[in-house]
Amino acid sequence: MQSASPGSARQQHGDRTHNPRANKFDPVRIEGHFQGGGKFTPSPYIKALVVLSSGVFAPVNFLVDTGAFRTTLHPSDAQKLGIRALPLGDPKNQESTGIGGNAQYSPRRATILFAAGEKEHAWEGFIQVGPCGDEPFQQALRSNVPSLLGRDFLNGNRLVVDYGANELYVELL
Repeated sequence: MQSASPGSARQQHGDRTHNPRANKFDPVRIEGHFQGGGKFTPSPYIKALVVLSSGVFAPVNFLVDTGAFRTTLHPSDAQKLGIRALPLGDPKNQESTGIGGNAQYSPRRATILFAAGEKEHAWEGFIQVGPCGDEPFQQALRSNVPSLLGRDFLNGNRLVVDYGANELYVELL
């Protein structure tokens, strides 16, 4: 858990760099990587820095999940930021449905800083933290469930996943 003011590194969403030789705009790329695998296909991940409104920040390795509606911070990464989900039944919680069924998550305002070449791109919005409740939280922590980069960020951008070329990136549109 770290605290600072990373605001000087922020850019507006959709910022582009100009390439005078091509006389057109080059899209900003956020590069990712493939991780894991074994007997399964490696999974796509993008590293970023999550910054809370309190100024606390920590690096997070997000699994790129086109099936997730919202970006989600799961227990191991939430602990790095010193936060927990709200108790089950809290009126601020939101219901979320996934492969494992329904769960409650706490919304939290955050800024996510992505490296984009020599620049950084800041995405601001609400992320889900959870799952809520002591037992679901502990179970997810034991299972080391990865945090998810969801469609709230991915929609409106161009995601390229090319296993053959070993390429993974998001182009900001």
